[in-house]
Order: sequence, then C-alpha cells, then structure tokens
Amino acid sequence: MTNFLYPILLSCILNIRLLFFIFTVANAANNSDQCINILNRWDLRQGMENKCPNWVVDVRWIIYDVKDGEGFNLQRNVFDRMALVVSSLNEIMYKKNEDKFAVLILPPFCNIAHWTYNSKRRLPWSTFFSIKQNGLPTLEYDIYKRLTGIVNIGAEVVGLNFDWNNKSFQSSTSIEYYNSFEISESRHLNSKCFFNNYVRNGNVVYGGRCELVKIRSLICLSFFKLMRFKEVSEEIYKILESNRKEGKLHNYLIKHTEGILVPWPWELSKYRVLDVISYNNNIRRYANLYMSANTFFDEKKPFISVHLRRNDFVFLRNDDIPTFDQVIDRLLQLSNDLKTKRVVISTDSNEYEKNELLDIFLKHNLDLHIINIKDHLDDGIISAVSQVILLNGEYFIGTKESRFSFSVIWDCILSVMNDFKDDISRNFNKCNEVFCGKANEKSSICREHPDRLPKFNIDAA
Repeated sequence: MTNFLYPILLSCILNIRLLFFIFTVANAANNSDQCINILNRWDLRQGMENKCPNWVVDVRWIIYDVKDGEGFNLQRNVFDRMALVVSSLNEIMYKKNEDKFAVLILPPFCNIAHWTYNSKRRLPWSTFFSIKQNGLPTLEYDIYKRLTGIVNIGAEVVGLNFDWNNKSFQSSTSIEYYNSFEISESRHLNSKCFFNNYVRNGNVVYGGRCELVKIRSLICLSFFKLMRFKEVSEEIYKILESNRKEGKLHNYLIKHTEGILVPWPWELSKYRVLDVISYNNNIRRYANLYMSANTFFDEKKPFISVHLRRNDFVFLRNDDIPTFDQVIDRLLQLSNDLKTKRVVISTDSNEYEKNELLDIFLKHNLDLHIINIKDHLDDGIISAVSQVILLNGEYFIGTKESRFSFSVIWDCILSVMNDFKDDISRNFNKCNEVFCGKANEKSSICREHPDRLPKFNIDAA
C-alpha cells in the first residue's frame, strides 16, 4: 500500500512545487492544446527581466534523444520510456527529501524515417500532441532554449549502451567518463557508446542532426543485465549526485534512449503516465475536415478500419504481412459479423497495389475507401490524421510489428480517456487484432499480446 501511495504523494508535491514553473512557462493558459508544454510562439522571457529566475538552477533538466532516423511512432513510444525514467528519478529525490526535481525535455521531430524530403523540417511536439502535466513536468527543447536564453546550452552527455558480451556477476553496469581534455584528445573514440558516431568538435549531434549541443563531459553507461527505466533512473541519479555544483544549469542529454526496454502498461499506470499524451485538437480537426469532404463518410455509417503496412515490410518482414487474399478473407468474415460492407484503409502501398485492392474489394462487393490526404501537410501530420480517422471505425485490424498499427491499437483502447469514440474501447478485442501474415496463414485471427496493452482494471500496487 505504501508503494502504491508514493507516486500519488510525489505527484501532489511535484504539482505544488511546479505551480510557479507551469504558470511562468505556460503564461497561465487554460487550454491544454495551447500549452503543449508549451507552444513556441510565446515569449517565455517576458516578465523575467531577460534573465532566468533562481529556481531554474534547482531543476535537473533531462534532455533525451533517439538514434538518428528513427520513425515518428517509435519516438512517441520512447516518450513513455523517458516519462518513466524522469518520474522514477523524481521519486528517488522525493524519498531522499531533496529540494531538486527533474523536468523532461522533448526533442524536436527532425529528419524522421519515412518522411519525404519536404517533410524533414523541424517540428515541435505541439504540432501533433497534447500532453497532460500529470505530475510529469515536460517542456519542448526549443522552448527550454528560449527560457534559458542560451544559444548553445551545453550538457553532460550520457550515452546508453547494452553490453551483450559482459557476463559479470559482480555488477550490472559499467561507466566511462571523458572530460573536455580527453575529448579533445579523441580518447572517447573507442567508447562502448560509439561516441564517434555523434560527437563533432566538442559538440554532440542532437534531434535528428538538427542541433549541436556543447559537451561539458561524456559519460557512457553500459548495462549488462537489464536496461529498464528503473535501472536507468538509478544510474542517472548517481550521476546527478556526483555533479552538485551550485549556481549553474544542470542539463543532462541522454543518447540512444530507444535502447531502454519497453515498459509494461501497469508501470505506466503506476506513475500516472499511461494516458498523458494524445493527438491534439488540430490533428482531430484535420481528420474531421477530411471525413466531411469525402462522401464515403456521409451519415457517419459504421466502417471497419484497416492499416496495411507494405513499403519496406515487403522486403524486411515479408512473413509478417498478409497476402491480399488473407486481407479480403478476414474482412469478408468481419463484414458479415459486423453487418457492414464499408472498409477504410490506411496504407503506404504504391499506386499499382492500391488499384489492385480497389478491384479485389469491388469484386467481393465491399465498399473500400483508401485514405488519401492531398493537402500540403507534413508527412507526420498526415500519419497522425490517418490514425485519428481510423479511430472512428467500429473495428480495427493492423499489421504485425508495425508501430503505426500499435499506436492505433493503443489509442483505440484508451479512446474513452482521450475523448475519441467512447464505445470503441469497451470491447478490448475490437482494438487489438492484427492480420496473421504469411507465416500464420492457417490462423484466422491474430492479436497483439494483451500484456503489452493498457487495461482499465490494472492493479498498479
């Protein structure tokens, strides 16, 4: 019971201590969509006499990054892992009666995999998401830079690495330190954290190679057994403990956070970060405009939602994707069960395959709509809008191992909390199906493992 109360007490205390922080940064905004922590058009330095207040140096600013080129949906998934790292870090400091607290700094979306050249500009999280301040203080990186007023903020750079070859029984981690002199002497080039891939002339490449951050020191954290959020937060706290210099900004840039193990939903629930992120009103508005402009969605008749991942999966995960025969067979069965012949598909198929799908569906008397957003929007926005459109269906089927599909499944189950159609998530099985793929042709129905999906009756104690 005591363990269960810790996150609640911690959240209350953090909310009180962060009240001034949030009012200052958010400009007392009441609309959560205006305050995605926080829209970068606001001048945060107004009323600060053009300098940072004293409390800023008491904060441990946890900046994070993922491997260059990782996809949009994976970056959203990594947010959960880092939300837990920072929540656990704050819990550690709370239990030790420290006055410090940590804030999670969100990296900009830049040079994302699967986005076209025209979409590779730098985008903040507020372009897509609304994030609740549920006891987890978060801030966009560009907003933080403006808050501090420093062009190149500088940071203690912490690289994460899992060392498969180390079978040590004495410890579960090892640590390497490199100061500025050792970096200038290139002694970091043989590090287990592969610093040579992203260290340039005393700077570290950050945010999809859209930013350079000055290095104060390099630290390589290697894990031998587990690299869960708990282990990472404990090791980060040790680094914080060894760096208690007063009167300066305490910035820590953690690289390769995609290596942290995916958390269990009950862990997200325990720290009250299970449902803090959702698509914002702008994304929903685009989705509604698209549906209003297409006669297929007239009268809001029910439909089955489908995501078919093709593109590189055809070559890299061919056994995980279904044949078109498998697709039509399962949808005909569902059409009969759900009493609807209407199907909406989001797919990255080429035009030839899309035409093939249209012909197949026509032959089987199914009414198919393939989402085709022609507005001049960034690829990431198109992806987000497509997901919200699919959330309006009566049933969803996705593609195995696709992060896009998993994102829809997750949001479908959380749809009550996130203000989407409140009847979808009442039936868990309407959200979590994936096509069985060529490797499981004999199976008629395949689903995501329920242990990896949120449930409303989770016991977080």
